[in-house]
Amino acid sequence: MITEATNSNHHNLLPRGNTARLFASALAVAALSGELVEPVEAQAQAQDSIVRLPYHDHSVYPGQLHGARIKISQADRQLQADASTTILVRGRADPEKANPGGGPWQPVCTGVKLRLGPISVAPHCVPMATQNGIGNLSPEDFKNDPFAADFVAMGPSEFGIGDPLDQVPQAIAQVQGLSVSTRNMDIALIKAAPSAVPVAAGSRSLDQKPGLDLPYDRDPPIPGQQVGLYGISAGNHNRPVSGTGTYLGRSFDASGRLIDLVGTSPKTPETDPCYFEMSGGSFVYRVKNKRLKNKLFASGPLSIRSNRTFDMDPLDNSRDFDFSDSDRPAQQAFWKDQAEITGVKLGSFTTLCGYAVRTRETFKQLVGAFGHWPEYRTQPMSSRAYSTYSRTFDRMATGRHWRRERDSNPR
Repeated sequence: MITEATNSNHHNLLPRGNTARLFASALAVAALSGELVEPVEAQAQAQDSIVRLPYHDHSVYPGQLHGARIKISQADRQLQADASTTILVRGRADPEKANPGGGPWQPVCTGVKLRLGPISVAPHCVPMATQNGIGNLSPEDFKNDPFAADFVAMGPSEFGIGDPLDQVPQAIAQVQGLSVSTRNMDIALIKAAPSAVPVAAGSRSLDQKPGLDLPYDRDPPIPGQQVGLYGISAGNHNRPVSGTGTYLGRSFDASGRLIDLVGTSPKTPETDPCYFEMSGGSFVYRVKNKRLKNKLFASGPLSIRSNRTFDMDPLDNSRDFDFSDSDRPAQQAFWKDQAEITGVKLGSFTTLCGYAVRTRETFKQLVGAFGHWPEYRTQPMSSRAYSTYSRTFDRMATGRHWRRERDSNPR
């Protein structure tokens, strides 16, 4: 028997009570900081994001899904790599504080150049701009900005666009706008212009990079279809990682937001194509029909990840990011729920990757918000958010990986 879940009965799909809090903590907000921060309270989905998803009481193996024979070509994976960018950050000059700013650029996450012009990125990659410790924004805090606002001039940091293949990070483009959703959606866009500083020999300018097409929310891959994954990775010393995954269907994250779920099977952090700092990257795929003209599509940005092997190994001291023992049942609950929602047996995968679902209306709202500065309630950061924000910026400013100390920084 298959029942249907809408926005009104998400409680049937998500953990509740203590389990929900653990679940929210364990979903590592992928890539930028590696810090496990609690997502903001779930807000009502934008009306254009609401879809009806089946809740399965049976499951099939990934190889039995309808799209299992559809593979991604090497040529398409190369296009994905060529369209990908690195999001860079450094301190902003502040004359009043005698802060000269500048300094070396530090990579924080992945972006994807879109054919329509902007660069797709995830807000949780740039909490130093939104200044709330987690990046994602609640509509309750933005009464006058109901959909999106431009945060490029906010915070102590300036941003640049880099090429993932550069050995030494350099800005190949200047960031002129950073439009972030204020509806608790992990979706943002960057407006960029060619850098005033000449690009080093051997590097590609932003104009030389191709742009990928947008599928929005109505043209997802076929469940079982192979998709391409790419981005810079903290597990690979901020160098690119390329891989493939299996599209499993549409699901929810811990806050009830729609995600496209992809499964993959890396054996180490170095080979994980959804590891930390790969946030903002997209998976790519083709839909072969006359209406879509066989375009290569880029999904919404990588928003969450969950690994059930090396991330949760208490004997592995080589990892950049630490997890507490309480994360284990939350991880198990997440995998169980995703199996039930998608109707797919997940035992062959070691990492699940969740990509934010970007609708046509959301894209228009983000583009329209460029140049519209945020008007939010002035309130001090919570001590937890400030701690997360400060340590994240320190890590990026120094280029060091830090590990969370359980005793000094309890949940």
